[in-house]
Order: sequence, then structure tokens, then C-alpha cells
Amino acid sequence: MMYQSTDQRLISPTRPASQSAATRSPERAAYSIFHEAWWLDSVAPGAWGEVQVAPGDGAIARWPFTLTRRWGMLISSQPPLTRTLGPVMKLASGKQITDFRRRLKLTRGLINQLPQTHFFQQTFDPRINEAVAFRTVGFTVNTAYTFRIAPTRGPDDVWTDMTDKTRNVIRRAAEQIDVSAIDDPEQFCAFYGANLAKARRPNIYGAEAMCRLTAAFMARSAGVLLGARMRGVGLVASIALVWDSETTYFLLSTRSPDAHSGAISLLLWHAIRQSLMHGRGFDFDGIASASILQFLSGFGGTLAPRLVIERSSLLYDSARLVHRVLRRRDKVHYPI
Repeated sequence: MMYQSTDQRLISPTRPASQSAATRSPERAAYSIFHEAWWLDSVAPGAWGEVQVAPGDGAIARWPFTLTRRWGMLISSQPPLTRTLGPVMKLASGKQITDFRRRLKLTRGLINQLPQTHFFQQTFDPRINEAVAFRTVGFTVNTAYTFRIAPTRGPDDVWTDMTDKTRNVIRRAAEQIDVSAIDDPEQFCAFYGANLAKARRPNIYGAEAMCRLTAAFMARSAGVLLGARMRGVGLVASIALVWDSETTYFLLSTRSPDAHSGAISLLLWHAIRQSLMHGRGFDFDGIASASILQFLSGFGGTLAPRLVIERSSLLYDSARLVHRVLRRRDKVHYPI
């Protein structure tokens, strides 16, 4: 039987108008929560802007980006905690080939307006597939992957498609753990920070940015914090989820050293069920390692590609190479 949870300054940026869930899709293809002005204000305050193209035929295109400095050079990279970005467009209706050519034209118009940087990198929403527009102007285009569950699938189907191992882990965790929402963003951030401290690891996103973003999406009812509470122990694991009109995204997870090994799996299953019940698909985030691939593949999702575009100057490439060599040398002479 399917388990059911117990709880149901570098620039002056041009800001896009905040979009309601009802207007994001299909009017603006590939628009996601990560394009929202409040999101970018939270993760890159004072350091983001966007370029726009509006040719006058009813079409419009926008592309947000960040600007920071590294090694004294101006760069634009993916903001922290922002899974995907990329251009978003509203097109006048037309034939398939007409729309394709229009997308290419709008994309080139956006690229031409980008500020001159020594390095530019972004990971695109899976719905963006105009790789050729970037290759022809000097960008390197690679592919990253995420697992996704389509909104048309039912929880029973997803449960059936999971591996036996994943289902068993969830069942065992449910025998000891209750799932419920965490209403206080500060509690989540404190728990996240405490678990990192126990593991002697830094917060790679920046504690301040993470807490600012968590408070922002909670205040807008654009996400939820789920906690796994072991009976007789208390909070042992938690995940953060955010959503837009089409998709729920697995954003963050943390667990204490004494947590049940299936705590995160149980939380994810709860999140998947709730997302599908609200008519949204589910995105597991990217696949950064073989162990993450093994773990996420057990939930019965489908691999979806994400374009990763990058362009860098010779000066930046040289500085990056020197930095890598020095870092490797330090690790050899001063092992941790």
C-alpha cells in the first residue's frame, strides 16, 4: 500500500514586474520562480539586472543576470540557491518555424545587450532549448540534468514506479518519524547551521542569503519548510521546497547526525504527493554526483536536460588556471 504522511550595486537593474501564477505560463515560456524580482533581491541584493527586447510585434523577451567581481574582473554567474535562469519570452502566435526563428532573433537581441564581462555562466530552465543561438556567438554549451515528475502523474503511479529500496526506506522511516511543517524560517536556518557546524562544513550559499530567501518565500506562500520529527527525539531532518504555477522545486535539505537514514526520503515523498495533489510537477534539483544520481533515481522521475552556457575571456581562463594550480599545491603541502 502507498504510504501516506501524517501531515497533509554594480549596475542599476531594470526590474521585471512580479508575475502572478496565472500569468506566468504559457504567456511567458520558461518563466519560473527563480526569475521573480523578490527572489533575485533575496539572493543577489543590488547585484542583478536584466536586458530586454521588445521588437513591437507583440513579442517580448527578458533575461536576468547578476554582476560581481572575482580576481578584479567583472563576472556574471548563477546566483546562489537559484537553480535555473535564462531568457523568458512572450511570442505572438505563429507557425512552429516562425516561432523558432522569432525565438532565435529575440535571443540574439538579448545576447547583444549583455554587459561586457570576463566570464558569463548560467544554467537554463529545461524548457529553454535554443542552444544554437549561443553556440554561434562564442558560448560553450553543455548539458546538466535533473530528475522531474510530470504534473499529470498520480501519487499511486509514482509510488509504483519507485525502486523497492526507496519504498522500503520510506516505510521504515514512517514507523519512527512524523512529518509536519516548520512555520518559523529562523528555526529552519538555525537547524541547518547547527548541522553544518557539527559536520565542520561551511554554508556554501551564505547563511545570510539563505535565511533572507527562506523568509521571503515563506512570506509569499511560495514555498514550505517540512520537518521530520523522530518520536521521543524531536526535529532530525528538514527540507525546503519552493514552487511556481507549474513546478515544485526541491531546494534545500539538512539532517542531524542521529537522524533516521530514510528521513530525507520520507520528506521528499511527502513533498511529491502534495505537489501532484496541487497540480504541479516536481523537480528534484540537479545531479551533482554519482551518489546523488543513485539516490534520486529511486523516486521514479524522468531525466530532464538543462543547458549550461558559458563564455570567458583568455585573461579569466588564465587566472582560473593559476588559482586551481595554487589550490592543488596548497592541498598537497597542507593536507586537511
